[in-house]
Amino acid sequence: MGRRWLVLLTLMVLVGGVSCTRASRDRELNANIDLIGPLFPPPVGLGQVVIRVSDLNGNPVEDAQVTVRGDMAHAGMVPIMASAERVGDGQYRAGMDWTMAGDWVITVEATLADGRIASRTFDMAVTSEEPECNDTE
Repeated sequence: MGRRWLVLLTLMVLVGGVSCTRASRDRELNANIDLIGPLFPPPVGLGQVVIRVSDLNGNPVEDAQVTVRGDMAHAGMVPIMASAERVGDGQYRAGMDWTMAGDWVITVEATLADGRIASRTFDMAVTSEEPECNDTE
């Protein structure tokens, strides 16, 4: 009889732990963050990223503090950091100085007015050439 209670208690603890973990993950999703620019891989040098921050219902968030961090996909490179400024309709723009071509990991962090933080990571390729747009019409 004691062994059955031990098994039952163990299962209850495991199920309870999973549900607590799930709830904490749900609370971490405080806003939607989308990288909407650049449309093409940016060239090395000065550029910018445009981010849209919206609440969980898709409404623009106008009062966030947004920071952007760029890390090269390989170790040993100094990250680039930027603060984004609000440009309206939930959009924020940050100037970035892409120091070299290659694969980058962009981390956007938005601190909401109530102090909650939302974060999202994006992969981006930086090229050594300006993008071309050929209109054949």
